[in-house]
Amino acid sequence: KKNANDLLKENPKLHKKLTVLIENYKCIILTGLPATGKSLISNLLVHTAAKKKKHIKTLQWDVAGATFKHSVGIETTKEVNEIEELKMRRGAGLWARYKIHEYIQKQHENSFLLIEAPLVGGRFMEMIRKPQYENATGKLLTEGQDEKVEFFLEKESVVILPNPTEKVRQHILKERKKRMEKPVHKSEAEDCPIDWVHLFWKQLYLVGTSISEQDTIPIWDEEVYAKKFTTIVGKARTVECLQMDTILDTSTYTVYDFDEVLNAIDQLAPQKEETTYFHRIGQSHYEDKTSNMHKTWLSYLNGET
Repeated sequence: KKNANDLLKENPKLHKKLTVLIENYKCIILTGLPATGKSLISNLLVHTAAKKKKHIKTLQWDVAGATFKHSVGIETTKEVNEIEELKMRRGAGLWARYKIHEYIQKQHENSFLLIEAPLVGGRFMEMIRKPQYENATGKLLTEGQDEKVEFFLEKESVVILPNPTEKVRQHILKERKKRMEKPVHKSEAEDCPIDWVHLFWKQLYLVGTSISEQDTIPIWDEEVYAKKFTTIVGKARTVECLQMDTILDTSTYTVYDFDEVLNAIDQLAPQKEETTYFHRIGQSHYEDKTSNMHKTWLSYLNGET
């Protein structure tokens, strides 16, 4: 059975790149569409940072988002109100900025923060674009505190976009389908469904084109993906594409396995009182009436909402 160290040894170029990123930045923000290798890179980054004796903290949408969703009871409704879910996601994003400010106050020379911000559907978009607070109610960060968060995210962090070739992308999709049907880890069963994966790619591809949703688009185009995503994200952040041109053998490995480095990780997760408080703030903060959470994220990052 392979482990993360085996994968890193088999891929010295990738290992070196991850090591350089960890040495050069206090924080790495992983982003991108589903099924592009984010979870694998996250896993390898944590293992690489642990080998460098870093004090690792992680801020993951999958953890925070699930806690918020459960806390406000959205998952118990048969028909999810998209506006309400967007408000919940906005509240989670504001909570994340609040936790980053706490982290900044306590960080030291050997600290390392790994943020997983999918962005799609409004998930942790506040890691990329500074929120406007004029219409929000409740006590948030002061302007000075939020400026410190923004400086940290803009100047001391880097956004990494894993960018697979078409061959690697198809391999990832094949493995995802297999693991969702027969999961090795419980989290694999909760991965983004394949039809949604294709939908999100199509929505991104259509940005800035005259092509209609009925037209046929490429199954994948790594150059278009990199250009469009980095253009959007690069407006306010340092962003680098991490080229994924080699198929990594994860047939006997799950990207959700952190057992070997569990003691080195401190996972930032919201408490019950925090989810209630920040969800209420998110409700007052979010005023967009467009009931389409899967498209609104692109408009928001482009500064349109």
